Amino acid sequence: MPARTKKYLAIIFVFAFVAFLRFEFIKPAEAIISSCSVSVTPNDPEANVNGIAFIFTLNNTDAADVLWFKITRPNDGVTFKGASVYPAWYTDWASDSITYRYYQDPLAAGGTITPNISADIGDIAGASGNWSVEVSDDAGGANSFSCSGNLAFNVTGGTDITAPTISNLSVSSIGSSSAVVAWTSSESATSLVEYGLETGIYSLNKNSATLSTSHSLSPDNLGASTTYYYRACSTDAAGNQGCTTENSFTTGTATSVGMATTVTTTQTVTTTQTIIVKAPTDKIPPSVTITTDFDDPFEQPPLITGRASDKSRIAGVDYSTDGGVNWLPVDEIIDPGATSTEFSFVPEIFDDGNYEIVVRATDGAGNRGTSKTHTLIIDRLPPLVGGNLLSLGPLILMPNKDGVIVTMAGLEQRITLSTVGGPTSIDLYANDAMYSLPRSPETGLWSGTINFPDPGFYELLVKAKDGAENETERILNSVVVLSPGKVVAKDTQKPPKEAKVSAYYKDPLSEIWTLWDAKPFGQENPQETDESGNYQYFLPPGTYYFRISSSGYTTLTSKIFTLSVPAPINADFELEVGRRINLGPFVFTLPDFSGDKANVNISTPVIPVEAAKWDILGKEAPVFTLPTIDGEFGLTDTRGKPLLLTFISTWSSPSLEQLAVLNNMTGGDTQMAVVSTQETSSKVSIFAKRGNYSLPIVIDADGRLIEDYSIYSLPTHYFLDRKGIVKRIITGVLNQEEVENIFAGMI
Repeated sequence: MPARTKKYLAIIFVFAFVAFLRFEFIKPAEAIISSCSVSVTPNDPEANVNGIAFIFTLNNTDAADVLWFKITRPNDGVTFKGASVYPAWYTDWASDSITYRYYQDPLAAGGTITPNISADIGDIAGASGNWSVEVSDDAGGANSFSCSGNLAFNVTGGTDITAPTISNLSVSSIGSSSAVVAWTSSESATSLVEYGLETGIYSLNKNSATLSTSHSLSPDNLGASTTYYYRACSTDAAGNQGCTTENSFTTGTATSVGMATTVTTTQTVTTTQTIIVKAPTDKIPPSVTITTDFDDPFEQPPLITGRASDKSRIAGVDYSTDGGVNWLPVDEIIDPGATSTEFSFVPEIFDDGNYEIVVRATDGAGNRGTSKTHTLIIDRLPPLVGGNLLSLGPLILMPNKDGVIVTMAGLEQRITLSTVGGPTSIDLYANDAMYSLPRSPETGLWSGTINFPDPGFYELLVKAKDGAENETERILNSVVVLSPGKVVAKDTQKPPKEAKVSAYYKDPLSEIWTLWDAKPFGQENPQETDESGNYQYFLPPGTYYFRISSSGYTTLTSKIFTLSVPAPINADFELEVGRRINLGPFVFTLPDFSGDKANVNISTPVIPVEAAKWDILGKEAPVFTLPTIDGEFGLTDTRGKPLLLTFISTWSSPSLEQLAVLNNMTGGDTQMAVVSTQETSSKVSIFAKRGNYSLPIVIDADGRLIEDYSIYSLPTHYFLDRKGIVKRIITGVLNQEEVENIFAGMI
């Protein structure tokens, strides 16, 4: 065997042996932490309430840094809706827990962190338990330790929205004119039997207002040898009604007049049957007419009038604003109990939108008649789109200093935005592509996924349309979409077949390099290049290097690089054809011992001039006076001191992070105020109370300042000098040091 071949074989053996030792004998140090405390507020949430903000205060009382912690819900009736923490950590969601893993600043020994979780509380009044908070000084959560502290969870009454469940329905003691209907309900409730001669038509009823779990009623006016169709219903103290499906029973044959009935063997009793001629059963429902004209939109909920008539009497009138799903009693019935009466009501409506108005009346026999459904349009405001968030998995894509979002072609991103003015449709345009966004009935937010297929400059234009045919449009974010990176062969400049690009991440505490976990960010790692040699990564802050390999080529390793903010990676790499040796049928590519590392050039996008948006920079800020939670805020009242004016929304996770920072900064020669856009006073008040926020929160419920201040992303900060001139505009989350440094340059 030639000496050179022996040399190469020896080198290969050494590399294999070193790799074996590394993976078999070098074990990571075990992580352990044994002391921490935590508290959570509120401890007594109400049942059936959405969007409760739970504030956790986690104290690291151990000597080691916390790199990982996990919060587990105390009850299955808790549904996680959002989570935030400052400084930002990675978050992994599960149905019953949220796991946090740091990427910049660990929770140092003796330090405190305050994660916030927004959650919905279901119909679990009376439930109790404890939150679970586990911590670890291992980024993967090894050897986790459960913290002690005030973690109680006791659900108070709230609003009961669950109807009673009915079981054990039976009919007994059936005679020629009588029967007993009995059943059991899951909670104390009233009793009602609705019955009639035709399936689905219950013209008669028997009821009891007594609250009980055991129910028994004897229907009146039953005829002999007659089949009755019936159902049983129970209504609890909160007004929730549960009913059975339809059932039937048949009464017995009537006893003939003068027939003797033997009671015992020694005595005969003769009874005489009294024949009762029953009046015809009332099966005709009332007629209901709404007299209000709905042709034109209304700025405020109008007085709605109408008339209900029946041949017997009108027992009750109620109305619905959602086409008959939910009902409320009308405000006034002019002649209650009469055969014909007028009624009137002002519907309980608070927001712009389209509402399906229908009125129903009930007569003395239990028949119900409904009116024609009318569309009521409340149009106080034009449809207006407020702040928005663009996200890639857990990464929030915030605009850079030029007011532009930078992303990459082909990645699926989600946009979420708020509105006022009751829009019925929201269409988003990204140059030639259009996306129709759906609205969440739970949150009222509009969201959907968008994809920028080609590199270039995009302006996101949003068009909103309401039920009154009002249309508005505005430019949201400007987006620069970068081309993917490329891997080519150095000699031919053509892409090698199925090259693999792997991103490695350095754990800052252990300094161990691991393959970066890309799945939470909607990406793959490693990535195989396509037929054009393309690959692309969008990385969160951290320290990385790349490894690029392909069969027949020398494996290339990049230089180590560090990102302080999320960034797209599209560096180009060139692979050299590897030196090979042939051993019979086997071909080996020899490793490269040159030690050369490839540069990772992070391209800076060219920002078009038209991307600039903030016309008020350097000018006097638009003056306004708006309510706060407990008073009023006038911008002119802040003259004389520098002011930070921060625009937020409570649904925005970066906004929650920012509030946690600003709430701890008070006093001095500066002022701060937070403006909540497109959210009602009651919602903001509850939010501020649960979060214990002390800084003034201004309520811009109609979103009047959105266009005046050019609000696009949340949060957005406006730094005003003593005279009210806008000196700086910044988007994204600022830490305390950044805020103080900006103020220092203004004083």
